[in-house]
Amino acid sequence: MTIDELKNVILTVVLAQGNDFIKELLRQHQIKIGTTKRDFANNLMEAVENGTLTEEMIEDWLAEVEGWGNQHLYVFASPTIPIETVPATIRATPFAELLEAPKRFEFPDNYSLSGIDLDEQGVSLIWHIGKQSWPRARARDYRREIDGDIFRFDAYRLMRERSVVRFLWRFDEDHCVVLIHRNKDIDHVEAKAVVWQALREIGLCDATRPIISLSEAVKTASRQDGTRQTRMEVDDGYVELKSTSAEGGINQVEAVRQARRAVNDEAFTRAQGRFAVRQNDDQAQPISVEVAGEDGRIRIWAQCKREFVHFVIDRFIRLNTAPEND
Repeated sequence: MTIDELKNVILTVVLAQGNDFIKELLRQHQIKIGTTKRDFANNLMEAVENGTLTEEMIEDWLAEVEGWGNQHLYVFASPTIPIETVPATIRATPFAELLEAPKRFEFPDNYSLSGIDLDEQGVSLIWHIGKQSWPRARARDYRREIDGDIFRFDAYRLMRERSVVRFLWRFDEDHCVVLIHRNKDIDHVEAKAVVWQALREIGLCDATRPIISLSEAVKTASRQDGTRQTRMEVDDGYVELKSTSAEGGINQVEAVRQARRAVNDEAFTRAQGRFAVRQNDDQAQPISVEVAGEDGRIRIWAQCKREFVHFVIDRFIRLNTAPEND
């Protein structure tokens, strides 16, 4: 990739990520940071020109941040194909070329399977889909006199974005996950159909795998700190508990905590909830995570890194079979 091409990747893909993540990229490679998006762009461009920032560095960073968080995750039972046959199965298809494919930075109009990552731990597939919009840029409005008439020109700036859809299967787990970037223009039914069609064509499964209900995970999690809201349902009704406190969850509201303890979880067949989740004490702010148990769906409300997404998946899978006092 030429320097000009790499600069275009910075303008179209890198700068579309969250500011905190861009700062991390700059800090990691000892590049001057700055305070605004314009500063970030200028410093990144300079680093590319002098060789401080390379294509490989950008690709490694994007693998950790692009398309992670700010998304919906659907949890399914894992494929039944013998794990030891997965590499040969993929390599026997035209999709094998994606195993060694270089990273792509296009903005395709339709779902484009752009890469397959395979190692001893698991397999993942990644799709990209592009989107463009025209938000107002009022600072660029102007008026001009032409042939004695006054004309007003209202400015709109072309904004290009790309969303990510992933399939993730870690071989030591009994589940797999379809991850769909939060984008109002993405139809989740269509996106999941694209994923499962590709998996059938590759030979990793014969049909869509069953959704794994996460209702038990919600019930267990809702007895722990960080629960902002929980709702448990039966066919003819539901019980809903919610904390409106800015500082804590339902465990920090005495009356609501007592009401939660009084609920008989076994009487309810479905559950959903919203939780403030921290991976560790070093995380400055918790991230809001919603779980729709019956749908097997987890929604992460903020961009984050890959390791946090894995942490969230593992946490709710563990809670799905954990005793209440876990």
